[in-house]
Amino acid sequence: MDSFGNVFALVAILALLNERLIEHLLTPLPFLKPYMLYTGMASGILLAVMTGVDVVSPTFENFGQPLPPSAVARFLTGVLIGGGSQFLHDVWGKVTKKV
Repeated sequence: MDSFGNVFALVAILALLNERLIEHLLTPLPFLKPYMLYTGMASGILLAVMTGVDVVSPTFENFGQPLPPSAVARFLTGVLIGGGSQFLHDVWGKVTKKV
């Protein structure tokens, strides 16, 4: 199993990639600006499902909690990816503050 740090780094890279792609594709089209958040979330979930990345299960495992179903874990990872790099940075700050 991959270590949490490696998985989190992959999620951070995917989040940054997703954020930049959405910005560059949708910014020139001002009428799509209200849908950028939803497009980012959808593409983040799609990236997580297609790559099979899962940052939720290692987190649950580290805290000794039962693992969620794979589809739920990938969906939640996709939400993290879709939130963009700033959202991921905020989540990381809260997780490391409590540990």
